Amino acid sequence: MPKTIFPWNASRLASVRRRLQPPRFLQVTKIAVAVAIAWTLSPFLPGDGQELRYYAPLGALLSMHPTLMRSLRSALQTLAGLAVGVALAGAVLLLSEPSVWTISLVIGLGSLIGGMR
Repeated sequence: MPKTIFPWNASRLASVRRRLQPPRFLQVTKIAVAVAIAWTLSPFLPGDGQELRYYAPLGALLSMHPTLMRSLRSALQTLAGLAVGVALAGAVLLLSEPSVWTISLVIGLGSLIGGMR
């Protein structure tokens, strides 16, 4: 029997087919579109958008979920977490200088607040 260049067997082909099923393919497509939109819009954000452009697609990638509602909820939770983090960091800067202890305290408080339901 001649050897093939690509030694695919039935289990590998089945694995590829499973990965290309409509739900998975739809999820990958949504992620790709979200990342492309985030990359395109990132230069228009206030501040230093050109130097930190890669954060926008990273945020889009991390907040994408199988359903629209889960993606929206995740994005809102991330935004709320960022707001709390900025507020805590601002409080630390007003009250003292950043140090190992103050950063640890802020991260601990932020984690406690983030765990509340």
